[in-house]
Amino acid sequence: MTEHEVNEIIQLISNKIEQLRAESSLKNQQSESALNATEKDATTGGYAFRYSHTDTDAEILNRDRKKEHFQLSRTLEWLKGDQPGNCVACSCPVTFERLKSKPTSRLCNACAQYINGDK
Repeated sequence: MTEHEVNEIIQLISNKIEQLRAESSLKNQQSESALNATEKDATTGGYAFRYSHTDTDAEILNRDRKKEHFQLSRTLEWLKGDQPGNCVACSCPVTFERLKSKPTSRLCNACAQYINGDK
């Protein structure tokens, strides 16, 4: 992978991390609004738990975002390391196309197919 391609993937990952941060921030604001609305409902005699059905979905989504953020950050460190773009299993180059389509991958095509059944 060329230096230009590595930099393009680094920019792609950095943008995705920023997007995840923005989504998490927005979700936190929405959760606070829902909590405030729920507290107001409780004081007026309404049902305080009307948002509870979304809590599980929100927690799952938040956990998925954290996992993706961790994987992207780890890949970013790998790309900025001593051997950027080399497979962590066999040290062969990971193709630019693979990283562009799956930015969290740190395995070459052969190792990914062998280990995960990926293409």
